[in-house]
Amino acid sequence: MDSPLARRLRQAMTQAPTRVTKADLARAAGVKQPSVTDWFNGKTQRLGSKTLIPVARLLGVNPEWLNDGKLPMRPSEPRSVGLRVREELPAPSSDFEIHFIDSPGSCGNGRDGVGNVPSSIVMPAQWFKSRGLKADDLVAVIADGDANADYIAHGDVVIFDKTKRKPESGKIFLVHHPDGLKIRRLRLAVDGSWVLEYLGNDKARWPDDRIPPERIDLLKIEGQFVYRQGG
Repeated sequence: MDSPLARRLRQAMTQAPTRVTKADLARAAGVKQPSVTDWFNGKTQRLGSKTLIPVARLLGVNPEWLNDGKLPMRPSEPRSVGLRVREELPAPSSDFEIHFIDSPGSCGNGRDGVGNVPSSIVMPAQWFKSRGLKADDLVAVIADGDANADYIAHGDVVIFDKTKRKPESGKIFLVHHPDGLKIRRLRLAVDGSWVLEYLGNDKARWPDDRIPPERIDLLKIEGQFVYRQGG
């Protein structure tokens, strides 16, 4: 028997801009195919926090709508987060455009969400020149959550260099995680493990993740930190 969750999942998949399969849902959520089957056969009534956010982002719907039918199905219009959102292509001699990754960069499990993510931001040519950067090499995210608040606050725009994907101890990276993208500082431990640290001091609430040397394949880096600006 169809559950409300199953009906909403089917509705969102039908209305998604691009075709989404059950295998896509499993990959986004980091779960096995039988778990996704349970979402559709009524055995699972609500998605857990680790699967809800990536699935909602893949489908482009509000997490609260997907789980409980609350709020509109689609997120509200994007806010400008203190930077110019692209209205037309920038003049190449003065301004340059950095594209946002669709998914926010989590600084924990998220706080109250960050709304839709703008398509891009525009930075002046001098910003790139002074840092020796090229727009095509960069991606931006909006920080979501408070666990990095000692350095990166909820709603900040954070820019990463996607050409730098080799882990370096003490550097901040945007990394892939089963719970979505995470902003973490990497630290190489004496046993060869890579420790993924939050930047805040509340380790009881935000414990570090550890990747042992034999599972280094799990460390997937999107880019190295370049810049943050308050939202």
